[in-house]
Amino acid sequence: GGAAKGSSTQFDDDAWYRLLSDAGYMEELIRNHWQIMSETDPKHSIKLVVDEWGAWHETDSSIDPSYLWAYWPTLRDALVSGITLDIFHRHANKVAMTNAAQLINNIHSSFIARGDRFAVTPIYHVFRMYAAHQGGTSVRTLFNVPNLNHNSPNTLAALSGSCSLQGKHAVLTVVNPDIHRTQDVSIRAGSAGITNVRSTVLSASDIHAHNTFDAPRAIEPVEKSVTGRTPLTYQFVPASVTRLEFDLS
Repeated sequence: GGAAKGSSTQFDDDAWYRLLSDAGYMEELIRNHWQIMSETDPKHSIKLVVDEWGAWHETDSSIDPSYLWAYWPTLRDALVSGITLDIFHRHANKVAMTNAAQLINNIHSSFIARGDRFAVTPIYHVFRMYAAHQGGTSVRTLFNVPNLNHNSPNTLAALSGSCSLQGKHAVLTVVNPDIHRTQDVSIRAGSAGITNVRSTVLSASDIHAHNTFDAPRAIEPVEKSVTGRTPLTYQFVPASVTRLEFDLS
C-alpha cells in the first residue's frame, strides 16, 4: 500500500534497505491478522488472502508514458519478491492465496512489453526459481543470524528464507539482503544427510541491475552443482536470491 516509492532504477543504499525491510513487514501483518481472526474463528476455518503485494515505483516514461506504473524492476525488486514469497511459505498454514500486483507493464511486473519488444524482469526469475516449492510441504526453517543495521523502522534479518519437502527432496530458498557481505552458513536438516546439492543464484555486481528491451538478459539466474558434506557449508553471496535443492539421506 501507500504511494509510489520513487524511481525503480535510481536509488541509494538506504533506499535499498528501506524497501527490503518494508517487504519484511508482511510477516507482522500476517501474524497480527491471524491472531485477530482467532478471536472469532478459534479453529481457523478461514484463511488469509493477500489480494495484492509488491513494490510500487514511479512510471518510467522510457517504456511508454501511457503505461501507468510501468517501470523496470531491478535486483532490489527481485529480493522484495524472495522475502515476501518466503514469508508466505513459512506461514503456509495461514495464507490460502496471494497475488503479485501485477503481471505485465504495471506494479511489480514479471514482464515488460511494448509492440513487438519484450523482456522478462528479475521478478519473473524469482517466481521461476520458487516454482520448485509447488506441491511441497512447508517445513520449519530457522536462521540463526543477526539483524542488519540500517536506517529503517522495520528490522531486516541478515538472511531469511523457507524450505519445502517432496518426499526426500528439499527446496531451500534464501535471501541475502546485505549489499557487501557474503554470509557463510552451516546448513543442517535435522539428523538427515544432505546430498546431490544444486544451487540457482540470482545476483549482480550492481544492485541497480535490470533487464531492458535492448539488454533482456542483463540479469538472470546462474545454476551450478555444490560439493560438500553434512552439515553443508554454503556461502550466500551479497544482494542475492538463492535456491538450493538437495536430497535427504
